[in-house]
Amino acid sequence: MKSDSSELDLVREYCAILPGELNKMLDLLEGLEPLSQTNSPNFQTLQQEAHRNKGTASCMGFPELGAMFGELEKEMESMSGFPTVTTQRLNRLARCLGTVAQGVKQTNPEESLLLTGDESDLKFDDMDEDGRPETEAEDVVFKDLKIVFADDDSMVRALMRSILKSLGVRRVSLASNGQELLETACLMQPDIIITDWHMTPLTGLDVLEAVRNGMGGVSPDTKLIFVTSENTTLGVKRAMRSNVDYYIVKPFSHQAVARAIRLVVQQKSKAA
Repeated sequence: MKSDSSELDLVREYCAILPGELNKMLDLLEGLEPLSQTNSPNFQTLQQEAHRNKGTASCMGFPELGAMFGELEKEMESMSGFPTVTTQRLNRLARCLGTVAQGVKQTNPEESLLLTGDESDLKFDDMDEDGRPETEAEDVVFKDLKIVFADDDSMVRALMRSILKSLGVRRVSLASNGQELLETACLMQPDIIITDWHMTPLTGLDVLEAVRNGMGGVSPDTKLIFVTSENTTLGVKRAMRSNVDYYIVKPFSHQAVARAIRLVVQQKSKAA
């Protein structure tokens, strides 16, 4: 994939705001003291930030940094079963975040796999059943589609908008959370909703349930695609059991998005 100027600008902006993202997480960690509750706002927010940054780093072409955020998220998940955070556990979190800090220092736009074209390490979800790269769908008139995309990270929203526009989709709306997504979808009446799985206060599953039940004035037949960082077998099974029409694993490529749109539109055509 050849990078364009919009993606270059996105990656540069991402690298510029990374230190601020790290400082935000450091502040949250400093707000945790020994015997802090694992259900405290600081602990919960830090865990959400680790998950969000894991997906964003991968989408921006920095899989190693994404893995570092992922290790922090896993460490926090392992602590969620305990009522409090001990000094030993705080030290483990500090070490994980220290590793992230080193990764942030070494991150620069020139090394983004999204821009260099070296996508072998990105593990894009863009292969067909025979392991061959999918081509962009010519049987779908993308320009006639109305699509709403929701993600709690502004960089990921901007990247998806860039991809959809490059595919020819003219009517694209963005939302930063599930509630905003439902409100936007009610006004727009989109053909397709693409949404991140993990958001607050409404998750992607909450949005799916609301849409399927006809809540908020959105058609229950609206096609819905999940975007998730959970690329494990369990994660995939959870997505497919939820009655979602399709799912994309982060990081996503132009081809993965095009394929997902083509398949759900074909599903809709067959059902008509």
